[in-house]
Amino acid sequence: MRVLHVNTAARTGGAAQVAHALFAAQQARGEAAAFLSGRPEAGTEGAGTEGAAVMSPLRFRANVLAHRLASVEAPFERGRWARLLGARLDACDVVHLHNAHGYYLPDAALAALLDRPCVWTLHDLWLATGRCAAPQGCTRWETGCAPCPHRDRYPASLIDRSGPEQARRRALMLAGRTVFAVPSRWLADRMIAAGLPADRLHVVPNPLLGAAADFDAAARRAARDRSGWPADRCVALVAAGGLADPNKNVATVLAAMERVAQPERWCLVLLGRPDRAMRRRIAALPVRTVLVEQGLDRAALAEAYLAADLFLSPSRGESFGMTNLEALAHGCRLLCSDLPVFREVAGEAAVYLPHDRPDAWSRALDAELARRPARPDMALAADLRRRYALDTIVDAYAALYGLAGG
Repeated sequence: MRVLHVNTAARTGGAAQVAHALFAAQQARGEAAAFLSGRPEAGTEGAGTEGAAVMSPLRFRANVLAHRLASVEAPFERGRWARLLGARLDACDVVHLHNAHGYYLPDAALAALLDRPCVWTLHDLWLATGRCAAPQGCTRWETGCAPCPHRDRYPASLIDRSGPEQARRRALMLAGRTVFAVPSRWLADRMIAAGLPADRLHVVPNPLLGAAADFDAAARRAARDRSGWPADRCVALVAAGGLADPNKNVATVLAAMERVAQPERWCLVLLGRPDRAMRRRIAALPVRTVLVEQGLDRAALAEAYLAADLFLSPSRGESFGMTNLEALAHGCRLLCSDLPVFREVAGEAAVYLPHDRPDAWSRALDAELARRPARPDMALAADLRRRYALDTIVDAYAALYGLAGG
């Protein structure tokens, strides 16, 4: 099976990491998989991945500006995509499209991809809305986005074309014979409510990426020793590419840590980049804080999960909850927002909290500290590693390629 993966990026972001893992696993099986990404990024050369095949950094910035000023997707890339796809589409049996947004894919190129046997994995609600990818609690998309009250949300735009754009996206759902996949039942229900035919929609979870080898309590203690994080404190871990992203809602964790009863017994580890205001707030926290701003590979993330006691996930909205799954699969206790999709993935294994109640988070943190040290749930970790194994997810997509006609 010759599969062409297409996504905004190949490394940066959860959708990109899932897409690239599928591609790499297919290549490892001897299949002629290829990968095209529009956004230039470091570390994507070779192995069939073309990180700069479409855009240079300068052209990418120009397309971002064009979208923000005119709400037009990648106007400067139409010719490049036409030339690129002319050869690529003839060399594949099926297109596996991931994110179609992100300032990289012109409408004409998207139409050309959907005109072929295609599996389209929807990683968020972009196709259901008239503009944004993550509504963050806004329900306007259910009845009609226009006028959009949140034009600053990704992908941001000064011009509101949400009315005609939402109609265009509805047409994309119905046209052709594209087979759609989503990572959660929660997202499937919302896409069906938006008009996507249920018989063309399949739930395929995201795979567990970069899981450490089988571990035990001794392995977790060794990871803590290697991390340099204090053994006599409860280590709470937060991971988000942009710590100041309003949707990631890390501010709720900071507010909770300002209120914990015994700040001297905590160590808060933040993986990601804060903005200037958040950096000042982090510096003023009463708990010991470790800020790791450089990107971590999957092995380093696995090490961080093993070394931490708790994983904190206060997001306002997600389509799956990959970091929650990873944390549980490495023996971390999980405190997270009370989102339906988080309950779908974590079941009874998590402590669920209102995303906007720092007082509830601080009480939950105090309760977790009182029960420390908690033994990791080894049976749960093993079950998650089995159910979300990469090979299992690759097999599920192979079945969808057959449905698409590839």
